[in-house]
Amino acid sequence: AALDAGASIVNDVWAFQRDPELAGVVARAKAVAILMHNRGHSGVDPTIDIMADILRFLERSIEIAARAGVARDRLIVDPGFGFGKSDAQNMLLVRELRRLEVLGCPILLGVSRKSSLGRLTSQAVAAERLPASLAAALCGIRAGASIIRAHDVAAHVQALKVWQAIEGAA
Repeated sequence: AALDAGASIVNDVWAFQRDPELAGVVARAKAVAILMHNRGHSGVDPTIDIMADILRFLERSIEIAARAGVARDRLIVDPGFGFGKSDAQNMLLVRELRRLEVLGCPILLGVSRKSSLGRLTSQAVAAERLPASLAAALCGIRAGASIIRAHDVAAHVQALKVWQAIEGAA
């Protein structure tokens, strides 16, 4: 229904693994799909190699997309910060984001206002986590994210401009 109404991006928090038929819908609409890693079905397991788990999961999702006819240039991968991961795993995935580049898709990072940041900073109120959100987003960009999902867009744009000027990328 959303695609029929003009949407051009499908954000699937199960990355075609709960509903593989969605990949066909995306292919027929020539839409872009965001494929997010989600351990929600398995729960948090702090003992696993989270980056290997993310890579395996997203590789499987990319295969589902390819079989359905979704072109790779229409896929975006999201490591799923906060979805079925421990706080330590969330921090690790930001640090090691560049490992996802082997998938050949843009990397989206959604860290804005996440509860993991709230626990780290002792900030229970989500709307008060802007400083933590900015720090995590900039670390993610440095580590390979090409797209940031944010609640406070103007603040993120401002922080990115300063960061780019300091880094010499502006």
